[in-house]
Amino acid sequence: MIMRYAHMSMWGMAAYSIDLRQTILHAWERRRASQRALADLFGVRLAFIEQLIRRYRTTGAIAPTPHAGGQKPRLAAAADTLVRRLVHDHAASTLEELCARVADTRGVRVSAATMCRVLQRLG
Repeated sequence: MIMRYAHMSMWGMAAYSIDLRQTILHAWERRRASQRALADLFGVRLAFIEQLIRRYRTTGAIAPTPHAGGQKPRLAAAADTLVRRLVHDHAASTLEELCARVADTRGVRVSAATMCRVLQRLG
C-alpha cells in the first residue's frame, strides 16, 4: 500500500528530490497505479511523471537535469557604464527615453521593463 505524499511543488521552480523520483518509479514499476493516479498521489504534475518515466526508459537516469542558464541579458554588463552615464546626463529622462538613447548609442532595442530592471540592478 502506498501512503499519500503531502508533497508541495513549486511547479518547475525547484527540482524534485531523488528520493521522490525513486519512490515514484518504484510504484510505477510495481504497477501500483496509473501515471495520472501517481501524479495525484505524489502531488506532482502528470507531465513530470511522463518525463521521468521516458527519461528512465531511454537513459536509465532519474536525476534532474542541470539548469540551462535561461535567456541571455539584452544589455550586457558593459552597457552598465553607458546607462549610468545616460542617467547622470539626462536625470529627468523617462524609461522610454533611456531605451531610445541606448538604441541610438548601442543599436540594441530594449523594453521599458528591461531598462527598469537594469536601473534597479545598478541601484
